[in-house]
Amino acid sequence: MPKVTEVVIELEEVPVVEPEVVSASETAPTSPALAAPTQDDLEEIAFYIDQGMVQDARHRIVALRSRGKAGAALDALEARAAAAASSTPERAPVVETADDSTDRSESVLDDEALESISEALVAEAAAAGQTAAAPASFDEQSVEEVFELFKQHVDREIGSEDHRTHYDLGIAYKEMGLLDDAVGEFQVASRAPDLFRDACTMIALCLREKGEVQEAAGWYRQALDAPGGDDEALRGLRFDLAEVLEQCGDTKAALDLFRSIHRDDPSYREVGRKIAELESRGR
Repeated sequence: MPKVTEVVIELEEVPVVEPEVVSASETAPTSPALAAPTQDDLEEIAFYIDQGMVQDARHRIVALRSRGKAGAALDALEARAAAAASSTPERAPVVETADDSTDRSESVLDDEALESISEALVAEAAAAGQTAAAPASFDEQSVEEVFELFKQHVDREIGSEDHRTHYDLGIAYKEMGLLDDAVGEFQVASRAPDLFRDACTMIALCLREKGEVQEAAGWYRQALDAPGGDDEALRGLRFDLAEVLEQCGDTKAALDLFRSIHRDDPSYREVGRKIAELESRGR
């Protein structure tokens, strides 16, 4: 019988490598934090909503979103604007005519930068067969010159009866800090009965920014004297008028207005604090 040799094979133990677990925070790209809007931006949107100017509020929110602004305060205002829009009738649209001037005026309003305005004017001149030089750079052509050309173009293309477009121009000028030009556009817009209160309010806002509080008070009073308007919008105007009267030094008139607002809505815009401040000054 043949001899059987026992063979023992030793297997080398291979270590098991556990897969490395990478947390989602390590793999996800880091996105830059969005900046919050300024307090002035938020107060302006709140003012528009309080005055029933819902479309203006929503346009302002969209503009801020497009510039990368975000935050809980902006979200809350957006929700307020949406709620107000669902319960507030839209403004009557501007009646379209067969003439294409409305389309041209809308294209004018699309130019947000003065450099773009300059290029648009040159392009229009070329299309009309006029000789036009290439748009000058801002080193060669002042902002004032470009804007003057823009205003001349607006005067040609937009009639004084197109109140809605003049109102929108006023908003655009105000955003650019051109307060005197904004006031002029709002004055034209105020000739339309459906825009009168809003236009007066915007004129008052521009004058407040310029520090002309006496004149601002007069425009707030005109806005309040206009027929119609819901209670919330009128309450906001009374509050703003009271603030302006306080700035004018007419403490008694301001205090009377604040007290009347407090009787209607004690929680409205910290009116209780305003009353306490003014009463403490009179002691």
